[in-house]
Amino acid sequence: LIISSRAISGFYVDYLWYDSLGRSDMFWGMLRPKLLLFAIFALVFILVAALNLAIADRLAPTAFSANMHPVVERFHEFFGHRLRAARFAVAVVLGLLVAIPAAGQWQQWLMFTNSKGFGISDPQFGNDVGFYLFKMPFLTFVISWLFLAVLLITLLVVATHVLSGGIIFTPPRPRVRAATKAHVAVLLTILALLKAADYW
Repeated sequence: LIISSRAISGFYVDYLWYDSLGRSDMFWGMLRPKLLLFAIFALVFILVAALNLAIADRLAPTAFSANMHPVVERFHEFFGHRLRAARFAVAVVLGLLVAIPAAGQWQQWLMFTNSKGFGISDPQFGNDVGFYLFKMPFLTFVISWLFLAVLLITLLVVATHVLSGGIIFTPPRPRVRAATKAHVAVLLTILALLKAADYW
């Protein structure tokens, strides 16, 4: 509460300022899309991360290898049966963190949802000029955000496979199970498609 008191006081002062002008409707009009975007993007990340963590758990070997890395053994000794819950807790925290930038896109979101056409098409691609002004900024952000989200989920999935025995660090190179390779390959393919969409 003490750490966030500055943000809370700023929020309250902003409300008082808009209310003194008789435009509290504008204050809530900005706050609603911020909360909506934060909730949507956080929920999307958490659901996709939880799905991939569940898949990683399903693909995990039933028994641990004899040459398991000592660090992995200590993780299991420390967390025990709480390791799965800890991974999902990390996914929730990451989801809340990566959703914060989305709340800052409230203006682009309002422009996207209230877009209008100018009746003028650009000569190269044939799109209405309004597309570049109203829709493209938010679409660009969504693709960039999705790339970052899938990248974080991929790292989380790789860590999960390491902790569950799907990836074993043995010299001269790590040993990776076929199911683990397939899971990570799908995520890397999605990253490549998102980057292609970004270039397009």
